[in-house]
Amino acid sequence: MTEQRPEPLALRLSLALVRAARHLVPRAARDRWMREWEAEVRANAGRQPQARLVSRSSGAFADAAFLRRQLLAHYLITALRHFRRNWAITGVNVACLAMGLTCFVVAWGTTAYFGQGDSHQPNASRLYVVIMSDAARAGAPTPAVTPRQLAEHLTADFPQLAAVARAGGAEIPVIVGDTSLLAKAVFADPPLLEMFDLPMLRAATSSAESLLAAPGSAIVSKTFAERLFGTDQVVGRTVRLGGGASTREVSIRGVVGALRQPSQLSTDMSVGALPFGLKFEILLSSDMDPARDLPAGWTNRQVYTYVMLPRDGSFTAGAFNDQLDAFAKRNVPADGTEDLRFHARPIADVVKIWLDSFVGANATGISSTTVLMILGGLVLLVACFNYANLATAQSLTNAREIAVRRVLGAEQYQVLVQYMVEGFVLTAFALALSLAFISAGMLVVEPAIFTAVVAVLLPMKQLWGFLAALVVVVTVCTTAYPATVLCRVPPADVHRARSHDRARSFSTLLVGLQFAFAGFLLVAVFVIVAQNRAMQRSIESHGSDAVVVIANDLRDSGPDRALLKTELARQRGVSAVGAIDFVPWSTSFRFADLSAAAEPSAARVNAGQEVVDSRFFDAMSIGLVAGRGFDTERAADTADFDAWRAANTAADFNVVIDRAMVRRLKLGSPEQAIGKVLYRPQSQTGAKPPHRLHVIGVVEDIVLQPLNFGAPMFYLMNEDVAVVPVIRVAKQDVAGSLARIDATWAKLAPDVPLRRRFANEQYEASYGVLEVIDNVFAALGGLASAIATMGLIGISLHTMRRRTREIAVRKVNGASVRQILWMLFAAFSKPIVIANLAVWPVAYVVLSGYLSLFAIRAGLSAMPFVLSLGVALLVAWLAVAAQATRAARASPALVLRRD
Repeated sequence: MTEQRPEPLALRLSLALVRAARHLVPRAARDRWMREWEAEVRANAGRQPQARLVSRSSGAFADAAFLRRQLLAHYLITALRHFRRNWAITGVNVACLAMGLTCFVVAWGTTAYFGQGDSHQPNASRLYVVIMSDAARAGAPTPAVTPRQLAEHLTADFPQLAAVARAGGAEIPVIVGDTSLLAKAVFADPPLLEMFDLPMLRAATSSAESLLAAPGSAIVSKTFAERLFGTDQVVGRTVRLGGGASTREVSIRGVVGALRQPSQLSTDMSVGALPFGLKFEILLSSDMDPARDLPAGWTNRQVYTYVMLPRDGSFTAGAFNDQLDAFAKRNVPADGTEDLRFHARPIADVVKIWLDSFVGANATGISSTTVLMILGGLVLLVACFNYANLATAQSLTNAREIAVRRVLGAEQYQVLVQYMVEGFVLTAFALALSLAFISAGMLVVEPAIFTAVVAVLLPMKQLWGFLAALVVVVTVCTTAYPATVLCRVPPADVHRARSHDRARSFSTLLVGLQFAFAGFLLVAVFVIVAQNRAMQRSIESHGSDAVVVIANDLRDSGPDRALLKTELARQRGVSAVGAIDFVPWSTSFRFADLSAAAEPSAARVNAGQEVVDSRFFDAMSIGLVAGRGFDTERAADTADFDAWRAANTAADFNVVIDRAMVRRLKLGSPEQAIGKVLYRPQSQTGAKPPHRLHVIGVVEDIVLQPLNFGAPMFYLMNEDVAVVPVIRVAKQDVAGSLARIDATWAKLAPDVPLRRRFANEQYEASYGVLEVIDNVFAALGGLASAIATMGLIGISLHTMRRRTREIAVRKVNGASVRQILWMLFAAFSKPIVIANLAVWPVAYVVLSGYLSLFAIRAGLSAMPFVLSLGVALLVAWLAVAAQATRAARASPALVLRRD
């Protein structure tokens, strides 16, 4: 009888693993799979490592490779077994990770998508937009628009450039027969069509560059042509621009289709189009631009200025930027109040430039891209903390299994890899869910967005590298503690308290971190929403009447301004009619430095400058605090802007300032400020004498430039410069008053559509991005709170299971259900309170910087902080209430007998 040798321990464990995994294999393949694998394991068990070769259907392979595959299969099967056994915790982990990954992937994808702007253009690598900044105002915004004369000087100074073009947008009336429409227009130099390859459907010439070469040329979008003519066969037809005596005819020389996005140019007027840039329905030659006759000051930002580098690389972007400082010194007046600098940025940076101005990147040094990634990262961190917390708690349940594996010879690295494999599988599955959710969301909102995003991002190698790195980083972050700490616990300590104490301490820390980040986002939500509501209330609270703005450009089209104001003021229901030099509550920035002393070294205040007519304060219901308002009968009240722009002369102007100016310049009380002289420097060195501004009145603070970085205001009067009518309508008959306003306009300008808006409508049209910011923060705060809450529910399940015996003993000793509930609620509330208190100073500093961007500020009181803490505690109590109540009401006898 042949003696049978005992099978090695490794063989027995391998066979046990195979048998244990049979429940995870489909029944039809179970028997065949078991026979093949068991035979392979037995065949390899008795051979020396160097000679162990196994032949399968694909041929022979080394034993080391087989063992690695076998070990990986073991890890995967063990992971699946854990997932099935702890399906509730696994589901929570996957859901939380999917939410966190969704936020982070959306943040990265947004920046990557807009960062690819116009990358599909044939000349993309050579296209740049020139921006202008003021070194004297380092914290001021740097928009992408520049002075009109910049293009001319660049063309003269840099013959190496392949092309230079400028383009600016406006809304103008377009008239065909009896049909008149307000259209989004872009006025451009002919080289723009050489830079951007537009999808021309029909054209008068085969050379796209020549389509705008002739004066009075136009290109229309296909959708606009069909709106205007009912067909896109419109090449050669003429349309009229403007209205009345200022009507001009242009000839349509081309029809353009939808432009591929993301792009600086767009014919898409929907919300899914590029939020910043040049949207147009009609593209016109630059001689049609109504702003062409405006003063050509170097600080008048009116147009985008594009440059295209030569194809042969003989003149690079670096060389161009290196020479722009010398260019500024040659062309910009040497001793002005501004220290202008120019810089060329890739065309794809246009959206980033505009968004940076909205977040005050120049003042804070934090770009919009960084802000977006930080916000997405915060939610992802909360999800990672949640996973690590639940994995730690779950490890306590699996501690005995870990101990047995260690006793049977498992190394620490093997336990480490096991945790990493489980984390990798869950993270990969969560990422797949998040991508599916993002795709479904885009398809529901706008299929065109999904198509554009997929077309841009899928070919990017960076996308796949980002996703792979994201899975690895999240796996490491979520499994680091369970994998490196708990697997190092000696098997003898599994049943001892100190291993559990370490896990409980770490769990408490993670709960605190989750609610710290969630608390920060909740505070931000409350503050940002309060700020937006404060801005809206300040705009709507112009007395008890409504304020209507006529946003038509009256310099180029429409009725005579003086006649229009006179006729509107006569209408029943119109309380007052005033005017200002720009559409209020828009994104325009008009700043000037003022000081309380004439010396060049005197402290200066960056102030907002507005030009109004004599009735503006009445129309806006701006209360007069001290002094008087403007009077057309007083010649000194009318600002002479020729003198304002004069090179070497000091002029006197009468001005009205607001309360904020009194405070900032420390002029005493409003009454004491009357008669004082403020100084507007004409140079940085004092070589030119400053203008003298005589304060004749002080008015209440009001929002006209919402995003003005907290600058005070001063007002000049000039009836000819104030071209935007502002009408105050009595609240008793708003509808009737609007009808009479429309009838008056129709009588004076029958062929020009009227564009009028209430104050709040104009604010929403210009600052809809702030509403988007509200919604983004609300969504992020809600997701972070939801993740933290789901994690707390999972932790409460483990905690109640662990403390069941303790609760039973307390009840035997006389503790009531209420006392036990308070004990459990206090245990969960302590880390939440500490975490919120710790994050409040950071939130205060960050949100104070955010509020400093605005003219009217909601104030940073204790209410948002207390409210966020209350919400966090309420959510936490609701999350653990069911488990705590069940544990507190459990019968001590049953619990102690069961344990």
